Amino acid sequence: MTATVQCHDLVKRYKQGETTVNALKGVDLAVEAGEFVSISGPSGSGKSTLLHILGSLERPTGGDVVLDGVALSGLAKSEQADLRLNRIGFVFQAYNLIPVLSAAENTAFILQLQGMNARERRRRAFEMLERVGLAGMEDRRPGQLSGGQQQRVAVARALASRPAIVLADEPTANLDSENSDELLTMMSELNRESGVTFIVATHDPRVIAHTRRHLVLTDGRIESDESVAA
Repeated sequence: MTATVQCHDLVKRYKQGETTVNALKGVDLAVEAGEFVSISGPSGSGKSTLLHILGSLERPTGGDVVLDGVALSGLAKSEQADLRLNRIGFVFQAYNLIPVLSAAENTAFILQLQGMNARERRRRAFEMLERVGLAGMEDRRPGQLSGGQQQRVAVARALASRPAIVLADEPTANLDSENSDELLTMMSELNRESGVTFIVATHDPRVIAHTRRHLVLTDGRIESDESVAA
């Protein structure tokens, strides 16, 4: 399952004390199904805000996001929650794993919310953990895993439900160079093999080098949009 994503004149404003912050200023963007896109820019440029709006975690002040022809602004809150559960995978800088659950249980968490039976959840979780190089570590809790291993669990969790699109916010920020390279290679392979659309916000030039399209966001606007040389 793949997804096309379009943004039309996307605007996001919010209050910071007495000041109005213009986080996004009329962003137009089209991402085709199966693309692997990186978004960079200085802190405060709007990268995380854009990802949150694409993932229906925040609503824009103006404009809209269209996922496979469906405008997110036209969905009720319950429908947006269903969209996040069934169509979108998230990978965050802080991993966001549940400390008391094992790697397999964390990976299967979304599947449980989707109503999948226990046997199939376990099978799918073990399959994904093997795919991300964590076979044999299924029963370990986050505190028993390195940072790189925890991020691999986060990727396995994001992909276990077979989403149409994966949104990753600074996925290598807490990883050393070796773990970063291994994670990025794995994500690139999963993108090519499954056709899942990846959109990654990053400061890391290694991430950009693994993607096939690179956007630069400056002061809430897209400054450049270029293909990445292989």
